[in-house]
Amino acid sequence: MGSFERSLLASVTIIFLFAAFMNGFQISRVSVNLMDNDNYELSMDEAEAEVKVNVHKDSDTKAGFPVTESLSASVSSNGSDANLDRKDDKEAPEMQEGKEPNENSPEEEDSQKEKETTTTSTSDNNTSSSSSISSSNISKNIATEEDENCIFKDSPLYRSIYVYPIPGTDEWNNDKVDILSEFGKENKHNITYPWVDMQNKLLSEGKGLYVENNPLWNQYTTELLLQSIITHPDSCLRSYDPESASLFYVPYLASVEYHNESLYGGNYDITAQGQALMNVIANQNYTEWEHKFGHTSKYWERRGGSDHILSFGEPMHGLWHPRSRRGNFHFIRSQYQLHSPIVVSVELSTTFVSMYPKCARTNILMPYPNTDGNWFNGNHHQESLKVFAKAGFGDVTDSDAALAAEQELYITKFIKKEEEGNSGKAKSMNTDMDMDMATLEDIRSQPRPLAQAYGAGLHGECESLRRVLKKNYHCTPSQKLQWKLEDTKFQHTYHQGTFCPAPGGDSPSAKRMYDALHAGCIPVILSKDFVWPFSSEFDIEKESPTATSSYIQPDDFSIRLNATDYMVLRYIDNGRCKEQNETHPIGDIQSFLEGLPKEIIQRLREGGRRASDTYAYFKRRKDLPAFPLREGVLPDGGAAHALVAALAERANGALWGDCEAELKTFKNSPTKGDSVRRFKC
Repeated sequence: MGSFERSLLASVTIIFLFAAFMNGFQISRVSVNLMDNDNYELSMDEAEAEVKVNVHKDSDTKAGFPVTESLSASVSSNGSDANLDRKDDKEAPEMQEGKEPNENSPEEEDSQKEKETTTTSTSDNNTSSSSSISSSNISKNIATEEDENCIFKDSPLYRSIYVYPIPGTDEWNNDKVDILSEFGKENKHNITYPWVDMQNKLLSEGKGLYVENNPLWNQYTTELLLQSIITHPDSCLRSYDPESASLFYVPYLASVEYHNESLYGGNYDITAQGQALMNVIANQNYTEWEHKFGHTSKYWERRGGSDHILSFGEPMHGLWHPRSRRGNFHFIRSQYQLHSPIVVSVELSTTFVSMYPKCARTNILMPYPNTDGNWFNGNHHQESLKVFAKAGFGDVTDSDAALAAEQELYITKFIKKEEEGNSGKAKSMNTDMDMDMATLEDIRSQPRPLAQAYGAGLHGECESLRRVLKKNYHCTPSQKLQWKLEDTKFQHTYHQGTFCPAPGGDSPSAKRMYDALHAGCIPVILSKDFVWPFSSEFDIEKESPTATSSYIQPDDFSIRLNATDYMVLRYIDNGRCKEQNETHPIGDIQSFLEGLPKEIIQRLREGGRRASDTYAYFKRRKDLPAFPLREGVLPDGGAAHALVAALAERANGALWGDCEAELKTFKNSPTKGDSVRRFKC
């Protein structure tokens, strides 16, 4: 300990003890943490309380966006399932020659990386309990009594993620934290992030990504959920000391900027901040980062960006927005998943994961988000019961569309209980159930009146498969029953379907895979390239330390079928549902499901409950608001906890070395994956 530190320690100790004495405190221990991370402790015997004092350069800073006035907004859902997995409803307009990055061969693309475009990550936002993004005081790396309420207080990332500040916030203007570049310091009042004002406007008006009960909008909200998990006061993940941080969160919101108030986007231009990020990632050129973001490049350079977090909420968009590209293109060329930053995204393919298992594991695959609270507070289930009750259904045995195995399960579970004196039967189609916690959990375990619930639109890479599935479904008892109902919203039919077929769409994944689980409907996957997050399908080498303890097995909660086996039309005339071969009917999804025994249904349903809990961003509870993201509710579901655990494994760039080594094995062609230009249905 040098003389300066000893003098400082003595001064702080004397002043603090004097103040404590004057205020009648009894102190057991004073711990002073200096900026060089040395810890000095003074112990005292007569104690009833423990006080910790932390000295940091940023002790006076605040966090969050400027306050925006919240406006009430009426938001409605169209209820249609046809475009549920639609990433792009229409292609981008043709770009001028040379406008789109990496338009040429893989070799030419390598020399043009710095010309690619951007739209990624997150904002320096602490959402409050009101419907506005607000500036709030948060203890800066100081353990307080309030931290006992933090849901991630036991995580290795407790107060360890540094969030780059955004212009106009107290932290941005705090000269005590040396986070701005020289250019940033000189121009701190002139630098702006366009997506910040967009987000404030969308949040206050309930538009864009904050239209949360619209499934087409809320499938793009991954970046907002990640932002909330990291910056929310009750998560206690955020650090205000970049020197001690083990991860860095880049405050860039790609989907907010790309979509703004337009569902299908429209701004295909490369943004200045996007170009800056591409320059950093691909070429280690930090000039535009220092100018457009205004931050120092010190922490990017410290570990080569391997401890920096980027977020992509859409499979076919990244740091730029190329059209008509499929296969590995987006993973490699627009989302940079073979580079050092930790990419949080909602899609990878089995093809990509098998080609680059270690690089895939460097990043984090998340489930598609569902930020409509009505899926988790019981409202959608109650509404679905009313729809079927209005059509005259008392229980599953009244439905000709129910599977025989499902009716058998119902008789076993409810009828026999009723005969034994328990009122179990009332649970089946009771529209006035009190949504207590037990009932919320039971929603996903009840027998269903529809054998299957299907409604995918005709678009995407697997359109021919979808066309056959739709025509064959047209003649099923489930479809005929749906036509009799006055309301066929997918939120309701999913809650009353035993199985939910889920083909690939514009890309291998779709939000429907996860919505099915949340509704208690067993997913039937018809997409060869689809990968379930937090499973051995993602970490195929099972190298994660949590692989054996927390990974879920897809075979426990879903069925995966070979799509090519179900691409033949069963019926000649869909209007009359006439069989192509009446002697030997062609097998379809319906005939496959009818052959499943009740034991398999029961096993998959129980596994589905566990998977749903793992993939949900919000826990099930009756008082969960309809718009939890808009109202500043901290995501506390299994997906949030799995994300934090995955980030902890990647702290300090821990996994990047494995990816680097893997890429070296490809010798002169580390991006051989460019040859994969299509997804497998």
